[in-house]
Amino acid sequence: MEERRIRVLLADDHNLVRAGIAQLLALEPDIDVVGEAADGIQAHAQAVAHRPDVILMDLDMPRSNGFEAIATIKADLPNAIIVILTYSEDERDIAEAVRRGAQGYLLKSLEPETLASHIRAAVRGASPMSAAVTRKLMADLRRGEGPGVASTGDEAGADERGDEHRASLTPREMQILALIAEGATNKEIGQRIFLAENTVKNHLKHILAKLQVENRAQAVAYAFREGLLKRQDA
Repeated sequence: MEERRIRVLLADDHNLVRAGIAQLLALEPDIDVVGEAADGIQAHAQAVAHRPDVILMDLDMPRSNGFEAIATIKADLPNAIIVILTYSEDERDIAEAVRRGAQGYLLKSLEPETLASHIRAAVRGASPMSAAVTRKLMADLRRGEGPGVASTGDEAGADERGDEHRASLTPREMQILALIAEGATNKEIGQRIFLAENTVKNHLKHILAKLQVENRAQAVAYAFREGLLKRQDA
């Protein structure tokens, strides 16, 4: 039986960039580009029309930018897998994209031959991010900086909620969550605590389900906000 192909939507306002990515992905035996969009409004329309497996989207687009497009697409397609592909390394952009529901955040400086593997990883439920982006984001989250992780002013309530989630997470899951907060990849976590990478992935799925979040970055932000993990002083 033929393996199901991965259907990808490209959203970028630069025609040359879209053409280059489309040509690159055309070389892959299991990936099809099913649509292209030049702005956030087109991205939303194309997403609804084609129901792609992965939406590869820039942030800086006319009419409706990437942040707005994430929100409108997620409103109609809650399970849509959106991976940001951008030049921006700004921590605020990274955190905001994740907060709005992006599953991954890639930089356009990545090696072209790695793009397909990132897309496949997203379909498998991973959150593709460059190591540099992950560590930058997690460092800010640990310090309590960046959108979505600031103090709510209800520290006692956060501690109570954190205690509830500690009770629902196993000791192993808490250990893995802490390592994720350090910016460790699944492979690095497995090496550090002597688990197979697939076992780490299964633990991560359970953590996300218990915390009711979509990806590892959201899990870390939530854990710090609710007192499940403690922030470090800057």
